[in-house]
This record gives sequence, structure tokens and C-alpha cells, in this order.
Amino acid sequence: MPIAAIDLSFVRELVRARSGIALGPESDYLVEARLAPLARELGLRSLAALVQRLREGRTGPLHERVVEAMTTNETSFFRDRHPFETLREVVLPELIRKRAAARRLSLWCAAASSGQEPYSVAMLLRDHFPELRGWKLDFLATDLSSEMLARCRAGLFNDLEIERGLPAALKARHFEARGGTWQIAAELRRMIDFKPLNLSGAWPKLPRFDLVLMRNVLIYFDHATRQEILARTRAQLAPDGVLFLGATETSLELDGAFEPLRVGRSVCFRLRDPARKPERGGRGPAPLAAPAARASRASPRFAFPRFASFRSGQGPGRGILVDVSESGARLEHPDPLPALGARLTLAFLPVEGEPPIEVEASVARRTPGGIGLRFTPGTPAQLRIAEGVVWWTADGARR
Repeated sequence: MPIAAIDLSFVRELVRARSGIALGPESDYLVEARLAPLARELGLRSLAALVQRLREGRTGPLHERVVEAMTTNETSFFRDRHPFETLREVVLPELIRKRAAARRLSLWCAAASSGQEPYSVAMLLRDHFPELRGWKLDFLATDLSSEMLARCRAGLFNDLEIERGLPAALKARHFEARGGTWQIAAELRRMIDFKPLNLSGAWPKLPRFDLVLMRNVLIYFDHATRQEILARTRAQLAPDGVLFLGATETSLELDGAFEPLRVGRSVCFRLRDPARKPERGGRGPAPLAAPAARASRASPRFAFPRFASFRSGQGPGRGILVDVSESGARLEHPDPLPALGARLTLAFLPVEGEPPIEVEASVARRTPGGIGLRFTPGTPAQLRIAEGVVWWTADGARR
């Protein structure tokens, strides 16, 4: 279903006003792909008819459904892996040591999506920190979408969601089969308080948090909104608390009050304290790690989702490239839909103004709303792909 430019502008403004998410012109295909199923469900013959329905009222359930449809819900269990290793090995042991007298720990997952991230943290806490059983644990997880929050509270996941990032041992330990789906243990569901929160809107009264995970969400806001969200987050973070952002997100140039710290293969943030003094016993300020260096401009980083065109035996097509790893990726809403086993060439822009990068791949499986791709061994020469983050080099050399 094509959509007119004037209707695209209306949808962009609606989404920005309700969620703070900025949809640029490059998101036009995403608007068509996400809203066409909603129009068909409502018996509307075009996206123009859907937008006309929206124009007829200032607010209502349809406006909420459109905003939720345009909200990216890309997530997986233990996404990027390294931040969870850092939590288990460094950050949580240090926070637990500091909070031993109060026996209280406060956590916030600020973009819960369908629940994989907060439940990953819950499994980590239950399996590796048994001493917390006697503590007061305040664990808040929030999201803009009421539909996603309902899924979070139910704790139900399909086979594909379970396969993405969840080790078999944790599936056996914490999940039970429920009529074609898998439900996480009631003990873990009770551990988390799921509540609605629009990061760009008014925030309710929140406690001070020892740990905040605000991963892979700031990239969808404009610069001013990111600054505002980080300023609010700073006010909610304990003086010695720790903030995790997504792999391609940074507080640099947005909020100088945060100090980046490199811990193993992860970067996290704490509040900058020019007068930070060593702790008693000469241990220093319990440094998690040395301050992280700024990323080199010679090797820009970018993240996904990313719009991609492709060529296959069926001719040219387009889709939304997500969930990229070293071995493959997922292509959402491919048009046309390549056949299982088909070979195709993906092309996408790494940086504005640069030539597209091409990646050879084959269709390994069908997924809800898309296809799973397996990269051809040895490609792409221009990329170093690690956990959904890509370092691009103009000379094609691996970094």
C-alpha cells in the first residue's frame, strides 16, 4: 500500500508528538510496512483511508495503535551478550558489595519491549547472586506500548523468540511449555514491576536507581530529546550508580555529567565526580574500568534496523535489516518475499554520502514478518560485524 507524502508527514508528526521518536524520510518504507497490516485489519482499502480516520479525531485507540505499530520492538534474550557478562562479573558484584549494609538494590530497564531484556537480567540475578534472596529488590521495567507490557507480564515467548539468545540450560531451568509457547517461571515474573512510561513524555515519580539499562532506544530520538532523557536519567541515578546504553549509543556530546567506562568489551557510564576520592584501604573509587576512549572517526559505527535493497532471482526488492551478527541477520517485511534457500545480494548505505555496502547471503529460514539470512562465508569484506554493531572502513580493511 503506497502512501502519499502529505500523509507520511502526518504520521511522522503523530509519532513524534506521542512518542518523541523521529522518523526521517528514510523511514517511509517502514511506515508503509508497519501500517498496511493495520489498515487491512480495519477493512480499509488504502493507507490514505487510515490516515483520514486519524485526522477525524485528535486522539483515541487508533492513534495509540498507529504509534505502537511504528515503535521498534527489536529485542532478544541476552542481546549483545557482553553487557550481561559485564553485569555478572563486574558491575553487580560491586553494587552488591556497596549495598550490603542496606540490603537493597534498585534496577530499571527503560525500554522493556516484549520482555527479553528484563527477564535476562532476572535470570542472571537468580542464577548468579543467591545472596539477593534476602534483599529488597526494586526492579522496574517500562515501555511506551501497552501491548508490549501485557506480553511482558504474561512472560510468554514463541519458539523463534526462545531460540534468539537463550541458552538451552536456561530454557530448561526457567521456562515451561504452554500450548506451543514457552512461559517464564512465575518467580521471575513476580520479580519485575512492569509499568507504562513514555521516555519523551512526563515521567512519574521514580526512585533512585543503582542500575539503569536504557539500551538501543536513544537512537530513535532526535538530539534535543536525547539530551532531555539523559538529563532526567541523571537525576534518577544514584551517585555511584551505573548506566548502560546501546552499543552504538553514547552520552558524549549529549550530557557531560556522565563518564564513560570501558569494562572488558562493554562500555557503561557513571556520573562524573571531579572530586572523587579513594575509598578507605587505598582501593580507589572502586573503579569499574578506565575511562573509555572516544571512537575513532576513521571507523564509524552504525546500528540496525537499517533499510536495505536486495537482488535475487525474483528481481530487485527491499526490506528492513535487523538483528545482525557475524553469521547472519533477519530481514523484516521483504518485498518481494524470497524463497527458502534463495541466494541474494543485500545493499545498504553505511554512512550518508558513501557508496552502498553489498553482502552476499542466503535465505536460511522463514520468520514472523520476514526471513532469516545466513551470510556467505568470507563476506562482507568491508565490515567487522560484532553483536549487531558494524565498524565500516572505506578501504575495505578489517579492523
